[in-house]
Amino acid sequence: MQETKAENISQLHHLNTILRAIRNVNQLIVTEKDAGRLIRKTCRLLSGTEGFLNAWIVLFDEKNQYRDAGQSGVGKDFTLLTKRFKNGKRVNCIRQATSKQSVISIAEPSSLCTDCPLREKYSGRGALTVGLQYHKKTYGILTVSVKHEFVSDKDARDLLKEVAGDIAFALHAIETEAAHERTRKAIKMSEARFRTTLYSIGDAVLTTDKQGRVQQMNPVAEQLTGWKEEEAVGKPLKKVFKIINEESRKTVENPVERVLREGIVIGLANHTLLISKSGKETPIADSGAPVWDDAGNISGVVLVFRDQTSEREAQRALRLLSSVVKSSKDAII
Repeated sequence: MQETKAENISQLHHLNTILRAIRNVNQLIVTEKDAGRLIRKTCRLLSGTEGFLNAWIVLFDEKNQYRDAGQSGVGKDFTLLTKRFKNGKRVNCIRQATSKQSVISIAEPSSLCTDCPLREKYSGRGALTVGLQYHKKTYGILTVSVKHEFVSDKDARDLLKEVAGDIAFALHAIETEAAHERTRKAIKMSEARFRTTLYSIGDAVLTTDKQGRVQQMNPVAEQLTGWKEEEAVGKPLKKVFKIINEESRKTVENPVERVLREGIVIGLANHTLLISKSGKETPIADSGAPVWDDAGNISGVVLVFRDQTSEREAQRALRLLSSVVKSSKDAII
């Protein structure tokens, strides 16, 4: 009876130490955003109590190849194990843990795990191994050593599976955030390249969102409209890009509105004047084109226009020259 009571006290003490370790790991998961540091700190926390005698974690990449590893209490022999992983070899506990959803209990690792470089480290103790799994994806495995009497303890196995699930979720969150960060960087680089191109184009370029509000303007567009980009951003295009018919002096339909309505590339009619912020009138030619998002919806419009003043003057000079030549020919005749 006394022996049973002592065993129960020992078991409770063991479970309490595991719970303390799990609480510490959960606190770490909230703050640590680097996968390598996470697994190494986790191993130190798990082996820092009497619950687990040592701990090690191996992570796999998308191709199920070795990615990283961390350990505490194992020592220099762990490099022999990681070398095997890097060469694509798997020890028995990893093969089992990655193919099952449960915790693998190994009572005598020193005699059963003949393919493991760490088997001597487990002399006189048992091992528990569990996959770090979340949403049917295995991020790696966690192995801890325990005293023999706790190898088959269901509560200890359940607690280890719980902490493995928490670690896997944290790894998933880190991976997801890393993917989002890569996407954000790619978008930022793409936007930077677009702005470089936008600002180097000789024509005026102006972009809007799907509501027809100004998003970007290059220096040529600033010059012709009389608006600085920082002043124009967010304003309706018709306020910044005022156009009228040169002959009738009537307002011309905003090309962006038509592009948004019809989803086609359009060009301005002849004899269109742009009225700048200061009231200056400039004859222009332009075209508007829709910008499509990945879902096939219009997300905005790109408007490209140019000053036709020089072209108009050249056309007038050509007409005048043609008239003079015709008059000379008539005089000779």
